[in-house]
Amino acid sequence: MRSNDDSTHKFDKLRRQAEDLIQNRPSTAVAEPADILELIHELQIHQAELEIQNEELKQAQLELTDLYRKFEDIYEFAPCGYLNLNAKGLIISINLAGLKLLDNSRKSILNTGLSRFVAAGWTDSFLKALRQAGQTGEKQSLELQLGSTKKAQRWVLAEIQADRMDADVVKQFRVMLVDISSKKEIEVALQASEEKYRKLFNDMVGCAVLLEIAEHNDSGKITDLRILEVNAACEALTGIQRDQAVGGSVRQILPQTEGHWFEMVDQAMRNHQPIQIEGYHRDLKKHLLLSGFRLDDKHIGITFIDISAHKRIQQDLEVQVKKRTSELQTSNLNLRKEIKSRERIQKALQKNSLELEAQAARLQEANAALKVLLSQYMDERRVLEEKVVSNINELIRPNLARLGSGNLSQRQRTLLDAVSSNLDNIISPMSRRFILEGSQLTPAQTQVADLIRQGKTTKEIAELLGVATSTVDFHRINIRRSLNLTKKRVNLQAYLKALK
Repeated sequence: MRSNDDSTHKFDKLRRQAEDLIQNRPSTAVAEPADILELIHELQIHQAELEIQNEELKQAQLELTDLYRKFEDIYEFAPCGYLNLNAKGLIISINLAGLKLLDNSRKSILNTGLSRFVAAGWTDSFLKALRQAGQTGEKQSLELQLGSTKKAQRWVLAEIQADRMDADVVKQFRVMLVDISSKKEIEVALQASEEKYRKLFNDMVGCAVLLEIAEHNDSGKITDLRILEVNAACEALTGIQRDQAVGGSVRQILPQTEGHWFEMVDQAMRNHQPIQIEGYHRDLKKHLLLSGFRLDDKHIGITFIDISAHKRIQQDLEVQVKKRTSELQTSNLNLRKEIKSRERIQKALQKNSLELEAQAARLQEANAALKVLLSQYMDERRVLEEKVVSNINELIRPNLARLGSGNLSQRQRTLLDAVSSNLDNIISPMSRRFILEGSQLTPAQTQVADLIRQGKTTKEIAELLGVATSTVDFHRINIRRSLNLTKKRVNLQAYLKALK
């Protein structure tokens, strides 16, 4: 409120303005008595004061009207919904954005409770927030789902503020509604994507571990790693449960881990390139084929499989080959000695020639049997590798391609790329052996050639590899050129199947 001095000053100013206005008007009471002239003078001054006040009121009214229009534009065309509710929660005013959110017209929505437009299951939360705002006077914020019979339900962020009188009586509620449906859809999509990748991670056949650098030595090399996540296959392979492993370090859980495993991790982190090694782990007492790939400056992903059975077979074969070679060397040595002895004693040589021929025949049979065993082993190995490559290309790659086409986070994209890279590292040696070694095919052509040999069509190959059919046709032409089949009427699939 203005002080009395301000009011007196304004009155004096108005009076001076009125007197100036009167002096400029022509005199109409020259012959009147003095008291009548004074009264007329006072009335004229009062009239002038009223005229000045009227002009000020008109100017103030124009300013208020302009401010009202500006406020109305801001309120009406605001990007978020604004509503005013009376003390009973009925809508008394609403802007265009609010009408759009509630999917209704202004005429049918006024004097209607806002709770009517809240989706089932959220009404209690809304009414609770409304009561809380009225009782405390504090702003209440909550996420709500609005129900609509015409369109799909949408999510909003509601902020409720109560205007209260001196006696804590609610005069009205001011409500702001912000549409967060897109945000909710993104959250749901991210959650679904996270669940898919977590399922992929947990259902991997090979052991998968997410690690964080825990310690360095004085030269900056990694000496220990903290375990952040393991999958079910890792629990089965190591015998260590997830709750025992996660949060601990490798040296705490597997104290006898050899240094070369940490050197491999350090090399992958420094070179920013995936790396693969195999070796024997003392704590696990297994031969492992391990692949490592850098995720960021502090994290690395590790996958490994147990190759102990493969190593045992390889060692047994080596022992058998060494034993057979030793036997053959011994037999050859004995033959040489016997030949020399029979050279000295011609008669004894003639007498025992039949025995020597029989012994040589037995050696040849043994050699032939060994070759047959080796040939069978190689055939069985090739069939097994073909099945592995075919199963990966038919069962795993299409799912990876579909996952890659979705909306992924950076971490999910990195994990997917790592899985694809490791699959390529596993099957690429197998696939290359299926194609003629001297054909000079690129890795991509080798992959396409292997799929052609399996009987895949151009469209199927494009879907498996995630490329256009024109790219597959381009690889087909280059494969025929590399195999010298350009001007020959030879079916490419039949030709590839005939290769050994």
